[in-house]
Amino acid sequence: MNRWTFSFPLRENKLFFKILAYFLSLLIPIVVIGIVFYFQFYHAQRNQLNEKIASTLKTSVSTIDTNLHTAQKAGISLFYDPTIQRIMLPEDLYAWSNRAELPLISKIIANYSNIAIEYIVNMFVMIDKEKVFTAGGIEDFSLFFNKTYQYAEYPKEFWEKRLETTHRQFEILPPTFVSTNKRKVVPFITVNHVGSHQANLVINIPLDMIERILVNNAIFTTSRFAVIDGQQNIILNGSPELISEDVISALFQEAKEGRKTSEIHIANQLYVMNIDKSDRYGWYYFAITPESEFRLLAGRIFSLIISICIVLAAIGIAFSFIFSKNLYTPIKRIRDILEHNPNGNDTADSIETVRNEMDFINHGVRQLLENNMAFQNQLKRNSEEFLDQSIYQLLTGNVPSDGEYTNHPIAEMFKGAAGGYVCCNFKFTFKELFYDEIQDVDRLIIISKLKNLIAGLMNGFLPTYVIEYKPRLYVAVVKMEEKDEDQLRKALSIVLHTFEYDFRYCSVRIGIGKRYDQLEAMHKTFYEAMTMLDQDVNSEETGILDITGRQIHHKYFYPASEENKLINFLKLRDLDQAVRLIEETVQNNIEKGISHPFLALLLEEIYHTCLRFAFESGIEMDRLMEEDYGSLIHRRNTSIDLQEKKELLFLFVARLVEITAVRNENNPGHLITMVLQYIGAGYQHDLYLEKIAGDMGISAKYLSRIFKEKTGINITDYIQQLRITRAKELLETTRSNVSDIAAEIGIYNRTTFIRLFKKYEGVTPVEYRKAKSIAKPKNDE
Repeated sequence: MNRWTFSFPLRENKLFFKILAYFLSLLIPIVVIGIVFYFQFYHAQRNQLNEKIASTLKTSVSTIDTNLHTAQKAGISLFYDPTIQRIMLPEDLYAWSNRAELPLISKIIANYSNIAIEYIVNMFVMIDKEKVFTAGGIEDFSLFFNKTYQYAEYPKEFWEKRLETTHRQFEILPPTFVSTNKRKVVPFITVNHVGSHQANLVINIPLDMIERILVNNAIFTTSRFAVIDGQQNIILNGSPELISEDVISALFQEAKEGRKTSEIHIANQLYVMNIDKSDRYGWYYFAITPESEFRLLAGRIFSLIISICIVLAAIGIAFSFIFSKNLYTPIKRIRDILEHNPNGNDTADSIETVRNEMDFINHGVRQLLENNMAFQNQLKRNSEEFLDQSIYQLLTGNVPSDGEYTNHPIAEMFKGAAGGYVCCNFKFTFKELFYDEIQDVDRLIIISKLKNLIAGLMNGFLPTYVIEYKPRLYVAVVKMEEKDEDQLRKALSIVLHTFEYDFRYCSVRIGIGKRYDQLEAMHKTFYEAMTMLDQDVNSEETGILDITGRQIHHKYFYPASEENKLINFLKLRDLDQAVRLIEETVQNNIEKGISHPFLALLLEEIYHTCLRFAFESGIEMDRLMEEDYGSLIHRRNTSIDLQEKKELLFLFVARLVEITAVRNENNPGHLITMVLQYIGAGYQHDLYLEKIAGDMGISAKYLSRIFKEKTGINITDYIQQLRITRAKELLETTRSNVSDIAAEIGIYNRTTFIRLFKKYEGVTPVEYRKAKSIAKPKNDE
């Protein structure tokens, strides 16, 4: 009977796993065959669909090219119309006799527009800066581009400049938005001669026509399209939220490499990309289709495979239920043991039978769970991070959440040690050699070991716990009695001696507070130690600074006279004097033994003085508070030390002075005075509006408008008049020749100087000099 109970469960369990393994092995070839068939079918379908997409894209490109070429030919034919050649002239060349024929031009433009009306939004012709010939009539040049047909990217000045220069016979501009008809177009420009005059014909091709052709011919509705020209300018982006600039660059690179199809990842999704190029215009067309569309077509086969797997899995589950009864018994035994005997006080039986062996295993599992739980609780209580945070709260004067100090973690840790608590603050200042001669990896290792090194040395003499209060500042909480003063001194000397050979890389300053018996007074000893470190805060000397024998005051000195001085310096925008006054005020308080918390309050009061000045000056707080100056007013924020708070206050004062200075400089009258001084000092050199505006740090458009409003003359005319005035003085008072005088006033072309002089004075420089009876040099002929 015992042999049967021993072997039957084991034999039964083996049979379960063996039958289950055979059953699962039957699934393997079915799944493998299904997967192979699925991928073969998927790749065949994908290749076929890829060819269809490429074919439809090529058809779309051909259609678009044909439409664009038709529109272009219509425009070119317009130039060769005999009526256009005969009557289209610049505005100033029209006689009254031929103005009656001008409406014929609009009719001819309308006729040629109708040839490609489906592909053209608007067609117009320019021959000068006065008129624009359109299918609807002849319009004023400025009114047309500023109101009737306003381009977002090409203002009136663009077209004026274009008429002044020579361009290629045919040019395609990048797409732009037309605000009047709310459509985005691609301007096609054809340049040709009408008679002896150069004319510009502009045909606007709507982008929605191009996109409509691409979308209508697409196989998948989810396909997105993009068109890029040969210079990587975006002609069409059918989905800006999907096809970003980075994607456009990747598409262009693929096209330049001559690829016709490829795969691309966009927003963590795979897309299939097809590319075609317009041989006529050099545009690259991209069709981007989600790869998931291809997988959907093979979904039926995949669904069949899934169905088979589900059926087989269901059969397997049914068989699993049959055998689960034999597996349930040991599981139930484990559960019962854990529920009814959680404390683990029972003794394991000897392993003589299977039952006894299972009992032993169950007992071990139970003990393991209990030990693990106890370990987790102990780890939580003694966690270094938890302990550090608890001490941090004590150092900053915060009361424990439960209001109890008796069971505080630090009290538990020092349990058994007699005496009170003393804080020793270790401040490390690393010198330039530390960063120059030691690699960054080694520096990190050294800094990470400082806390443990201090703790190890101090614990050799007195019970100590060390936390890293902030970078390079470590606080050692020491449990000691009054008689242990010598031991503390010896421990601190050992620490300094340990770092003695590293003083070329860093300095170590140690501040010591008084000893307090109560745990709730730990913040006092901490602040006293910080107060000692505040003494000569910029010092890099190594040493121990003890509070013993020092008188500490808990009231700062900041008389009204110093506050008024600071406000006056701010009004004068004298940053150096303001900083010097703040530095002296802080240093005077340090020398008088003001405690660390009250030094922080002093900086807060100086900060409030600056804020009051800002309010009285009408400065917007949003502009002033671009940096986070909150640490200046949170006295319990000891994550930054006194020196860092001072530097933050100096930044605030500098920002305040900068804003008040800019407000004065932005006064228009002050600005014009500065500009006049600038021109007076530099008119002898190449001087123009954009250069002056750039040097003044303002926009050329703003400077031009303000100068005209304040002086009644534009800035270019003012510069020329100033130069001519100076030239007249030189012609009257010197015998310099005309070329030298021109160069001296900043005009380096003799012909230009003579033309400007005659424009403003009505005579040439030589004639002016003769009129003033000044002898002329020989080489002025």
